[in-house]
Parts: sequence; structure tokens; C-alpha cells
Amino acid sequence: MATRTKALFTGMVGTVGAAGMLALTVYPFDYGVAESAVLAGAVVLVALYQTVLDDAFAS
Repeated sequence: MATRTKALFTGMVGTVGAAGMLALTVYPFDYGVAESAVLAGAVVLVALYQTVLDDAFAS
């Protein structure tokens, strides 16, 4: 995968993670900031591994 494509995917995953963290802090989930950061961080790490880092470790 090209470096530009990896950077684009990383930016998109980071944006989705930030939106997920914001979504987790509001009603109906009502998680605190720390809990939502942990959950959003876990989702971001899994998504990064699946989209970007998996290619780096495969070769």
C-alpha cells in the first residue's frame, strides 16, 4: 500500500475515533471522558491494524 494511501486511511480512522469518543460521552451512552477515550482508542487501534498496519506486518 502506498504511503499516501496509508496516511489517508490513518487520518480517516483517527477522525472516526474522535467522532466515536464524542458520541460515547453524550446521552444515551453517558460514559465519562476516560471510559469513552478507552473505548474509542480500542476501536481506532483495531481499525488501524485492519486497514494500515496489517500490510506492514504481512511482508
